[in-house]
Amino acid sequence: MTIPRLIPVTGLCLLLLGPAARPVQGQLISPGELSEAHSELEGIRSCTSCHQLRSQGIEAGLCLDCHAPLRARIESGEGYHVAVDATEDCARCHKEHFGRDFELVRFEPAEFDHSEIGWAPEGAHTALDCRECHKSSFVQSSEVRTFKGRYGALAHTYLGLDTECLACHRDDDPHGDQFAGQTCDSCHGQDGWEDPAGFDHDGTRYGLTGLHTRVECAGCHPPRDESLSPAARAAAPISELRFTGLAFRECSSCHRDEHDGGMGATCSACHTTAGWHQVAEDALRGRFDHDVGFPLVGAHADTECQTCHGRPAHTTESVRIRYLPGTEGRAYPSPAAEGCISCHLDPHGGEFAASAGDGACDGCHTQDEWYPAGFDVARHNAESRFRLEGVHVAIPCIACHPEPPTSAQSPSPRFRIGLREACVDCHAEDDPHGGQFAGEPCDACHTDRTFEIDGFDHSRARYQLDGAHRGLACAECHPGEPTAGGGQMTRYRPLKSECTDCHGGGA
Repeated sequence: MTIPRLIPVTGLCLLLLGPAARPVQGQLISPGELSEAHSELEGIRSCTSCHQLRSQGIEAGLCLDCHAPLRARIESGEGYHVAVDATEDCARCHKEHFGRDFELVRFEPAEFDHSEIGWAPEGAHTALDCRECHKSSFVQSSEVRTFKGRYGALAHTYLGLDTECLACHRDDDPHGDQFAGQTCDSCHGQDGWEDPAGFDHDGTRYGLTGLHTRVECAGCHPPRDESLSPAARAAAPISELRFTGLAFRECSSCHRDEHDGGMGATCSACHTTAGWHQVAEDALRGRFDHDVGFPLVGAHADTECQTCHGRPAHTTESVRIRYLPGTEGRAYPSPAAEGCISCHLDPHGGEFAASAGDGACDGCHTQDEWYPAGFDVARHNAESRFRLEGVHVAIPCIACHPEPPTSAQSPSPRFRIGLREACVDCHAEDDPHGGQFAGEPCDACHTDRTFEIDGFDHSRARYQLDGAHRGLACAECHPGEPTAGGGQMTRYRPLKSECTDCHGGGA
């Protein structure tokens, strides 16, 4: 009798269970079902993908073996996980074994400080929802796209974006290929596109000067769409203008040549960006000979062209330019240069019109400078009725010829003194005698060399000095007394001449 071979019970059970034994056995030791993202790791043989044997918890390095894009950021010292020091314990934030529908990423956008990851949104970016930037179409990293795409999580990741403007705004770029190789933030900020606050035209090949600084961008930069109507071209926004490939080497690239080529192709040889009517003087002086009726000498040679040829005509308190009829509309109107007074207002009010040379300015002044005048002491003694002698020679002209009151309509003479030839005409306020000698000339006692009297002949007075009186000082008999104005004067007349008037009476 054949005795059948016995199969152990345990082995029979395993045989009956067959392949189905693995998930059952894994479930016997697993704390719970894995999330959908890790579902393919379900089973006892896959536990070591995240766990080390005989070690509690998980090993961050094992997580990063799969999550390679995140490992790259951590190793480069970038990103959120580095900022919050979450590189050693993944399970601190990402819990597993809570079932297929459990969200591994617990993230509160409102509490997130974007500056922690090395790029802080500013301006208009601060008002955006996170997913307006963190979406699959903006992910630039091929590694992130491959890894997240493999698990269908590309739309859920916050990794893989680039901080370059074009990484997100390539489809918004209105300039086409005009600024290839340049970053958007070299001109634009994060507040808005239309205001290129960071743009400085001086950094281009054509810096703006003069009136060009006042021209709107569209005045020089036409729309890229050349089919637009004139009205549409004028209303085109700055983002649609052409900024490169424009001709600017010659002024005639933009401006019509008013001279029809008669002055050459280089407008800047004469003109400046300050305006068509303002010509570069250095260039003009080298090309123009001013000896065409009015040679420039003295101070005139250093005068700015626009002083005499400006529009409108130069006018000040002392200068009034008048142009010859018919020349007012020219770039360089022609002044009426018939003499000094054609341009210079006569500060003397015509008082020298009857003098030698009809009072021409160059009778006293030169074109080098107004002062000092050529009217010296010798001419004063020869041509005027008042000779300068003694101390008068050293007195400044203005001391006797004061400035007239300001009046452009009727300037007062400065130099004509008329009949003021007596001392008292000028020195009335200097009279130290308080009118004691009214009607008598000062030079009866004084000279123009000094006001001090070297020796007065007392025999001319009514009281003759004799005897002991001859040796007395003047002040012994001529006392000082206060004047009405608070000063002091010496009393010369009237004085009493009786002895008792000075010496008193005896008993």
